[in-house]
Amino acid sequence: IGRIDRDGYLYIADRLDRLDRLDRPDRTERLGGSASDRPGGSVSEGSADRRPGRAGNGREHAATAFFDVDGTIVDATIVHYYAFYRTWGYSAPRRLLWTIGFLPKVVYYIVLDKISRSRFIQAFYRQYRGLLRGDCVSRSERLFEEVMRPRMYTGAVDRIRAHQQRGERVVLVTGSLDFIMEPLAEYTKADDLIALSMKEADGRLTGETEGPPIGDDAKARIVREYAGRRGIDLARCYAYADSSSDQPMLSVVGHAVAVNPGGKLKKAAEDGGWEVVHWTHV
Repeated sequence: IGRIDRDGYLYIADRLDRLDRLDRPDRTERLGGSASDRPGGSVSEGSADRRPGRAGNGREHAATAFFDVDGTIVDATIVHYYAFYRTWGYSAPRRLLWTIGFLPKVVYYIVLDKISRSRFIQAFYRQYRGLLRGDCVSRSERLFEEVMRPRMYTGAVDRIRAHQQRGERVVLVTGSLDFIMEPLAEYTKADDLIALSMKEADGRLTGETEGPPIGDDAKARIVREYAGRRGIDLARCYAYADSSSDQPMLSVVGHAVAVNPGGKLKKAAEDGGWEVVHWTHV
């Protein structure tokens, strides 16, 4: 079921597709719903139809592994995804010209990201204004195959499979957009995907998200609320992330894992006794 909490975060719950391939010919189910402003972290039911899922098999209280996505599972960022959409159908020379013209903006976004991950996400997503949502959704599996899958860390995939083999839940928590992340959630057979949804008007994306960015302290809040609703003991849970902005999320679980950490996150991992891993992709 697709659900949105009071802040507009999209919960794509109970992943249903267990297939390893992503070439489904008809992918028409819409996951979403209306934001709820009820207190207490309540959620409203979305528009997707209920189908038998993995979460209904007695694992509701199982230990859970929370994974950040960009830089943790996939060696890519929201900039890669936007560039894919914006240059769709471009010839190689035209794509090169677009990239050259976009570079000054990249410098600005890098600086903004250093100041605040949430502000960076909010500012960057304005670039999507005017894009047809239908086009973005229909091209998401192509994006996964061409951009994300070749950049997936083999270590991340191995860890996800290990958690699943032990009967533990796997949840993806990301500041990326829902329609971009859905193919990855299906491929990894994640139990839940928590991602941002973008507003649309007349079939076009507005550049504004349904809720505040999922970054900085927001991920920690989401993890706490997710565990609280399901009676999950966070001391038994795992969290994987690559950015120092994700330290709050790493701090709320019993088993934190810093992935390819930079200096600040590496120091936090050393101080906190967290596991440090160095993953590469093929």
